[in-house]
Amino acid sequence: MPRPRSYGLVLFPQFEVLDVAGPLEALNCLTRINAEGYEGVTQDEIEEIKLSVIACDKNPVNPGPITPEKTSVNFAGQQFYLPTYTFDTAPDLDVVIIPGGLGAIQKDATSESGFKNPAGVIEFLQRQYNTWEEQGAEDKYIFSICTGARLLATAKILDGHHATTNKATWKLVTPAGRKTYWKAKARWVVSGNIWTTSGVSAGTDGMLGFLESLYGRKVVDWIETVMEYNATHEHDDIWAKKHDAHDVKPQE
Repeated sequence: MPRPRSYGLVLFPQFEVLDVAGPLEALNCLTRINAEGYEGVTQDEIEEIKLSVIACDKNPVNPGPITPEKTSVNFAGQQFYLPTYTFDTAPDLDVVIIPGGLGAIQKDATSESGFKNPAGVIEFLQRQYNTWEEQGAEDKYIFSICTGARLLATAKILDGHHATTNKATWKLVTPAGRKTYWKAKARWVVSGNIWTTSGVSAGTDGMLGFLESLYGRKVVDWIETVMEYNATHEHDDIWAKKHDAHDVKPQE
């Protein structure tokens, strides 16, 4: 199957910065590779890889609550990330990356789910994935990091799939996917064309695994060398034990 050319990063208020930065750095390194030294990889396809940063509107997105009273609390609130597309104007995408963060698990007692969903995110994810299913597009991928899995579960995208998420919020997130088999010890999980990763830094490990599935081990060895990064194994997440997280089977 053709390798992805068009990546879309979904942003919402109070997303987790490393959820975004780790996977993007792996992709940054991929796009700097000299493809001539790797069998089956062409320079043209590497140079065609594009990124769209997508949000509900084109205003800067903030990863922290804006609380000007205290500078220490406001540190994340002083950071701004600029979308290039809205949910309504996003181009055709091959990969949708959905981070987690506090914005993905904000409580809301008035909603049926008990959570406040970031504006437009659930609808965008459903629209993207349903379109791919209708087209039978096996070469399109959803990639979540951390508590971003709750948003996928809420969108019903994880129904019938295996998945994982942040172990520190395991008991909070997993009830959102009652038709999902949640794998506790997994650093990341591949289920069809859906990739879910554990907490925060696990997004980098999962993205390296994703790129290895597309380009092979030699390419990823080069990326890891450039990043000076030792990736964690797919089935070896020590945080499951630390947070007493156990597999959650789908409910009948």
